[in-house]
Amino acid sequence: MLAAELTPVDWLVLLQHELLLFASLFFLLGTLDELAIDALYLAGRVRGRIRTPRIDRSAVEGRAIAGPAAAIIPAWHEDDVIGATMRHLLDAWPQAQLRLYVGCYANDPAALPLLDAGLAKAELLQLPVLPMRQRRSRWVSGHYIDEFAEAHAKAMVVRDWLRAGFPSAGVGCAVSRERLALLDVQSGGSGPFDASSLTEDYELGLKIAEAGGATKFVRVRGEDGRLIATRAFFPRTLETAVRQKTRWVCGIALQGWDRMGWSGRPLDGWMRLRDRRGPLSALVLFVAYVLVFLTGGLAIAHQLGLARAPVVTPATKALLIANAASLGWRAACRALFTAREYGPREGMRAVLRIPLSNIIAIMAARRAVAQYVFSLLGGTLRWDKTEHREHPAVSQEMLA
Repeated sequence: MLAAELTPVDWLVLLQHELLLFASLFFLLGTLDELAIDALYLAGRVRGRIRTPRIDRSAVEGRAIAGPAAAIIPAWHEDDVIGATMRHLLDAWPQAQLRLYVGCYANDPAALPLLDAGLAKAELLQLPVLPMRQRRSRWVSGHYIDEFAEAHAKAMVVRDWLRAGFPSAGVGCAVSRERLALLDVQSGGSGPFDASSLTEDYELGLKIAEAGGATKFVRVRGEDGRLIATRAFFPRTLETAVRQKTRWVCGIALQGWDRMGWSGRPLDGWMRLRDRRGPLSALVLFVAYVLVFLTGGLAIAHQLGLARAPVVTPATKALLIANAASLGWRAACRALFTAREYGPREGMRAVLRIPLSNIIAIMAARRAVAQYVFSLLGGTLRWDKTEHREHPAVSQEMLA
């Protein structure tokens, strides 16, 4: 059929077909990437290389920690929660030689305590992050539960097993004083953390691994079965969640590409590619949601005799079947990992929260790309602070 003979509806049919191929191919690539991680995780579990050991907390309470160490909390406008944080930390780490540094910024009027502390030596240790359930935000804050439950039980432990560099989470991590001193020297004396980075915690972990430093993702359970992790409340409104994830996407996927480039090791290059796929994944997800509405509209138009039936080639059909199976597998994995830490009800909610998680990712990626383009044109990237109003140790009324 000549282009001049095509109706507007015919053009929509062609557009639907092209978008379907685009989304299906990129979903398939993402599926292969995730299946590789899944296969490595299962292989590690079967071989006993990936496991979550248990320790008896009572057996290690009060044990002296070898060598000088410190816990550092950079507190900026955290006066609503810093008191509860200090009390909880001192209860959890009762060592007599505790040294705790709480950074008080010049633009933050709160005063803050300084106590002695002890922390095990390590170049970089990272505990899992365990978002807390919030009764007032089952869905927005709940999607963090799903993402961290899977990422910090599978993807991070696989990276650790493969000895690939992994990012620091900014909380629940320990860095040796010697390594911090080396990073300071490498920066020309400007400090181990780069103030111009939106995600300096992410870069810290990769820099240490890139320099040959030893890193370890520590996933351990106590004698009661509870995961030893950093527990925290995450944003509970759509606006604050999008703001936080905008900083993550812009700092890791866009600014990080410029600042850190690509590692020479193929394994680390693969992991950085996974870290930086956010904007492309968001674009593919957006196209997929557009396809849902476009396909539905064209189906109605076909029933009314206003459009031709879409042509589905065998190759396209195979792609659709593969992606449908992948979606089912991904949903099952997310439900399983979430249920393991939060129970079967949250596991079922995890599947229902997938669309919301995708929408937040799309909104954050769009905002991140806009901010990054603005910076390329001479603007300044803005560091959006994550607000903290409650602490898990005292805010029981918020918990599910």
